[in-house]
Amino acid sequence: FDQSKKHDPNNELTYYYHGNMFYDFYSDYEKASELYETAYRKLKDNQKKIPVKLYYHWGNSLYHNKNYEKSFEYLSELRTYANFRVRPSIEYMMGMLLYKRGHTEEAREKFNNVLEYYQKDLEEFIRNPNPTSIRQNKILFFNSIIHNNLGVVYSDLAVRDNDNEKTRRARVHFYKSTELGHRYNNKNIMALSQLNLKNSIFEKNVRYIDNFNVGKRKTHLYEFTPKYLEEYE
Repeated sequence: FDQSKKHDPNNELTYYYHGNMFYDFYSDYEKASELYETAYRKLKDNQKKIPVKLYYHWGNSLYHNKNYEKSFEYLSELRTYANFRVRPSIEYMMGMLLYKRGHTEEAREKFNNVLEYYQKDLEEFIRNPNPTSIRQNKILFFNSIIHNNLGVVYSDLAVRDNDNEKTRRARVHFYKSTELGHRYNNKNIMALSQLNLKNSIFEKNVRYIDNFNVGKRKTHLYEFTPKYLEEYE
């Protein structure tokens, strides 16, 4: 990549693919972010279309670097594309970014959008469970996380508004996260992501909301974003 940049320093895609190397193989989000930004600027200067995956990888890199404002800015720009379609990874990450930036109610809307996206899939999984299905296990895993984090959102709103109904909604989502987690096949090595429910964040949140006064401490957000745009589709 370095030789390619010396040969043609204005080739935007060289910087993009170089960024992908740090992103894919090393999870070096700081270096990847620098290269993605250079690719983005050069594509903009040359009035070329910016790949959707560049936006997503860059946004996720910025998220991991805790640059939430900039990540949200560029993912929002992506959503203005004329042919943009809702992608669960993008909606979920924007929910996480909104939550991190203190926009709790807007985060709730994004998380609910993702749950709606998966509603038919989950209904089918319950009717026809297939413990060896990679996709089924990954979606169960992802939805466990979404329900947990939506429970955290409602718990925060319950404290802010002193609202028992929001506490009840938080409890529903925490219990749903453990229910889906138990449906997830931990023993299937092909599932790619392992979820240990014993003493997990999900179980801790259920125990907390059942046994302590809400507001005594914050519930546990599950710190996770999909690495790849299409990973949970």
